[in-house]
Amino acid sequence: MKKEHVYISLIVLLLALNIFQLSAHFFSPQPPPNQRTNFKNMIPEILELNEDQKKRFFAMANEHRDQMRALIKQDRILILRYIDSPSESLLNEIADITTQKIKLTENHFSDVYNMLNDQQKGHFAKFKQTAFQQLSQ
Repeated sequence: MKKEHVYISLIVLLLALNIFQLSAHFFSPQPPPNQRTNFKNMIPEILELNEDQKKRFFAMANEHRDQMRALIKQDRILILRYIDSPSESLLNEIADITTQKIKLTENHFSDVYNMLNDQQKGHFAKFKQTAFQQLSQ
């Protein structure tokens, strides 16, 4: 009878623990929505873009994203090759890709700036600061 009482106590304890874990999961705060998506949607507001500028901006942003993804893919491949077999030439190629990513982003910012009118250019510093905050996350 004593063993039976111990087993029942353990089952009740484990059941209570499972219920606690499930309730903690369902009632805990949810993570924030994808911040990059929110950032992308904030840009037209930050820069006060009109409809034509929004279309142009999103086309430029998508092109920039695709080019960056290609460079990042190349970068990863070279880094893995470097880890397997370190060499100065691979290190130089990795540095070149990093330089390309920086210049690509610099050109993207320049293109965005050039499509703005004088009033919108006043908001460009805030846009750039917000973009760099997003990149550093």
